[in-house]
Amino acid sequence: MHNLFSAHPYSTTVGILTERATDSGQCSEDWSLILEICDVINETDSGPKEAVRAIRKRLNSSAGRDNVSIWYTLLLLDACVKNCGRRFHSQIANKDFLHDFLKLLAPKNEPSQELQNRVLYMLKCWVELNWNVPGKKDLEKVYTTLRQKGIQFPQSPPGSFVRNTILNSFTTASERAMRTSPSETSNAPSGTYGSKHGKLFK
Repeated sequence: MHNLFSAHPYSTTVGILTERATDSGQCSEDWSLILEICDVINETDSGPKEAVRAIRKRLNSSAGRDNVSIWYTLLLLDACVKNCGRRFHSQIANKDFLHDFLKLLAPKNEPSQELQNRVLYMLKCWVELNWNVPGKKDLEKVYTTLRQKGIQFPQSPPGSFVRNTILNSFTTASERAMRTSPSETSNAPSGTYGSKHGKLFK
């Protein structure tokens, strides 16, 4: 019997597709591949769980290391939320997934303002969709807690996923790293989220 928890997240059909769709080596997002992933999720019993495991794997492995891959992953996640149903939403409204999702904003990952806005806006939209899923209260609790801590959620959609912008940020970061010695590098990012609320992440 196939064991979801022993297999590598990228070893399943939807996992293989997810790895490809979130690969930073792409010239641009592959919408045909993204929609194929949505179809697999909707048409198979294990699709939702396997897809979210693969997405979590990419988020954890790329956070703070590969911003292009992170943006492709968020694009895929957004498409899945919009095109897949309750079974997928149940995997999103889950403490473990939400923990990994919000770790993108951890200070050590130095999230850009654009990334912070995208993550927070997605979370806000999930709450407003009022999903009828078991983890609904967990999702609402995370949202409420962040607001109580002073987090400002975007009221309108952030800018579109623009790969050139991400690549430009990579160039800037690389140049800064070359000019700055390790002893001069600050441990606290300038982002308004991370600098004030890093204690949310362990």
